[in-house]
Amino acid sequence: MVMPPLELAIGSNHLRAANEQFTFTSKLVDGKFPIMSA
Repeated sequence: MVMPPLELAIGSNHLRAANEQFTFTSKLVDGKFPIMSA
């Protein structure tokens, strides 16, 4: 199975990953990305 190319964009307050099928955007909070813990 071939995956479509992934485009990454890094801005001053967000990170975005996108391809033909989806777009994921993460916004910075207080100048840093949220840290998830298990």
